[in-house]
Amino acid sequence: MLSSAPAPRDHGRSHRRRVEGHKPAPQRTLPPEPPIAASRRSLRGLDWFAFCVADVQTGFGPFVSVYLTAQGWTQVDIGLVLTARSLAGLALQMPGGAIVDAARSERGVAALAMIAISASALVIALWPIFPTVLGAQILHAAGSSVVSPALAAISLGLVGHAASGERFGRNARFASVGNGLAAAGMGVVGYFWSTQAVFLITAALIVPTLIALAQIRSDEVDPIRAHGGSAQGQNKTAGLVTLLTNRPLFTFAACVAVFQLANAAMLPLVASVVTM
Repeated sequence: MLSSAPAPRDHGRSHRRRVEGHKPAPQRTLPPEPPIAASRRSLRGLDWFAFCVADVQTGFGPFVSVYLTAQGWTQVDIGLVLTARSLAGLALQMPGGAIVDAARSERGVAALAMIAISASALVIALWPIFPTVLGAQILHAAGSSVVSPALAAISLGLVGHAASGERFGRNARFASVGNGLAAAGMGVVGYFWSTQAVFLITAALIVPTLIALAQIRSDEVDPIRAHGGSAQGQNKTAGLVTLLTNRPLFTFAACVAVFQLANAAMLPLVASVVTM
């Protein structure tokens, strides 16, 4: 006689079904950013723009202290104008980036910044007196605080975030070559002609700089990507509190400050001593 008792339930299987039924839904991931097909002309223009920016900035290295020493300046006055430039550059970093973010044309902002830098070189060459040189150094710091984020914004707008690492590396390579060639060329000019000619050449370099910048097509610079956004539309703007509580950022800033105190600040002083 068959038993009519109910079959035992598989509690393990039902438990697994309940657990599987309550699994959290997988998070939706954004699709990868679509690549940007920038023209060869724009990419080459960006290459040479980074090259020319480095050329112009090289003219404001140790050549400033050498030139002012040759003009009879004291070490105290030279230190004052160099300190003013450093402090102005430190104070204008955040406003410079904000100007680039608020600008409608990254190329226009970059052009104005480079014109300001070249004008400061011309002022130093023609009127090497304390008030004008002090103003020129502050003007140079203001232009430099704008042109660096403008160059980064143009790079992002052209290639997007996916290729930004390669693009920034390429910018650095062209800038390094520009620094080396400009330092060698200006050193030869300063040795055989005059240190004043170094700043005249620096001011004249605005012409190839603007030509290179004009090769970058404005319609190929995506404004959303250029200002740090993404193609998927999920753009997050960090507030001031986020910036002030970013511990890695402050650690990096402290390392840069120590480097400036230990090594970078010594080069203009050594150049002045050698000139004397």
